[in-house]
Amino acid sequence: MKKFLWLRFLIVLAIFLSIALFTCCQVGKKTSVDPKPAAQVTENGFDISNKGPGFKVGFYNVENLFDTEDDAVKIDSEYLPTSRLKWTQERYEKKLANLAKVIEGMGFPAILGVCEIENARVLQDLTNQPNMTASGYVFAHFESPDERGIDVAMLYKKADFTVKSSRAIPIKFSKSSDKTRDILEVIGTLKGQPLAVYINHWPSRRGEDDVSEPKRIFVAEQLRKAVAEASSKNKNVGIVIMGDLNDTPSNVSVSQTLNAQEWTQSASTDAQMLYNLGKPLEKRNEGTIYYKGWSVFDQIIVSGNLMDKADKEMMVFKMDFMTYTDKNGNKLPNRTYTGPIYRGGYSDHFPVFVHIYVR
Repeated sequence: MKKFLWLRFLIVLAIFLSIALFTCCQVGKKTSVDPKPAAQVTENGFDISNKGPGFKVGFYNVENLFDTEDDAVKIDSEYLPTSRLKWTQERYEKKLANLAKVIEGMGFPAILGVCEIENARVLQDLTNQPNMTASGYVFAHFESPDERGIDVAMLYKKADFTVKSSRAIPIKFSKSSDKTRDILEVIGTLKGQPLAVYINHWPSRRGEDDVSEPKRIFVAEQLRKAVAEASSKNKNVGIVIMGDLNDTPSNVSVSQTLNAQEWTQSASTDAQMLYNLGKPLEKRNEGTIYYKGWSVFDQIIVSGNLMDKADKEMMVFKMDFMTYTDKNGNKLPNRTYTGPIYRGGYSDHFPVFVHIYVR
């Protein structure tokens, strides 16, 4: 009788162990072929998950951010309350609020280059907007010799970026009396990563190409010299060039003089190499400004030694509130004025940005 009970016990035990073993195998099999997907974090359609802390670095041509006061040494008479544009304090304040809304939408980049600003006052008024104060922005700025008085500047968060030096790189044409914007150089560290940042607004395309293009090529030559100087002083410094270049990534000034190329997986990560993160947009016929078609005038270019820490493509920030739809269904930048007609918009350019991932 006892032998029979032991036999029953062993049979039950064997069945139990077989079921347990089968269950474990099935669980292991399911885990190996059907893993639970990791959460994907995206921004503007780009996967930014698993890249560590990312800091936005951006640029925005804010289009004629003038105050309402006459400056005797600048050609700013168009932007006065008594001008044909009727540039009143109310319109000025709306412009500031609009720009602050865009910068907030961008997520308050750690570094934001800007151009077409009149002076330090408009920068102060912009950073003092109610939704901007918590960001802790300060700015680097120098008055430029541009006849209209429009300058470049860099907003940055002191908590993220520490400035070691800044200077204006003057642009003096040998064969022309024309004056243009200086290049702003700001050298510092982004959470320990050495950076040399260059804010640009190159000469416009007004007039014939054989007159305006050599000016942009000349500016590109001065910029390339400054970059080489910064790199020679610190081989670990990362170069970030941004601005409204009034040329596309394929134009001579950018692709040849500056020698900013498209990034590929086989490209060199040497600090002396420059890569244009706006080139993929140009290849897709996208852009940052629209005139008879899209152009990528606003660009971000970085050195090879940052390519393992930066996005491989520049992102254009364009939300519906910043746009209007033309008769062909294109969503275009909604600007402040169209000729003398007040639109109350934002800018004729879309801003751009990339992430730099530092640990």
